[in-house]
Amino acid sequence: MRTIETTLYQFEELSAESRQKAIETNSTINIDFDWWDCTYEGMREMGVEINSFDIYHRDISITIEDSEYTAKQIVKNYGEGMDVYISSKRFTELSDALVSNELDEKIEYLEEEYRQQMAQSIFTWLYEEYDYLQSEESIAQALVDNEYEFTKDGIRW
Repeated sequence: MRTIETTLYQFEELSAESRQKAIETNSTINIDFDWWDCTYEGMREMGVEINSFDIYHRDISITIEDSEYTAKQIVKNYGEGMDVYISSKRFTELSDALVSNELDEKIEYLEEEYRQQMAQSIFTWLYEEYDYLQSEESIAQALVDNEYEFTKDGIRW
């Protein structure tokens, strides 16, 4: 049996160089799990099924069963500055105008355009979330929040 005695430090107690090493060696801490689950679930509640997405190939596949329902739910539940809100608000206004004229072909085109805008907005949302989770700021915050301990050299204990 071996006994090792070492002093452990909180992230904030490390030198700048050791904090940087801790960040670098824990670079995947925020993405080692299904970090996208909240976004998937939030969209599912609005009527959008995210079938797949690929950050590296900049690809996403979504299904919207009822565009009018989805748009109204998003307008009701999301902030005005969000891309999904802007696309949904525009869709509801345009579809309301078209429905009164009963132009099915234009409504189908509008729904496809809306689906494409939503796919792009959701992809951007996921990409920005991923990008933030990989940032040094976010990694450092996770190390602090989880109260990890480190050796003097910034190695997690």
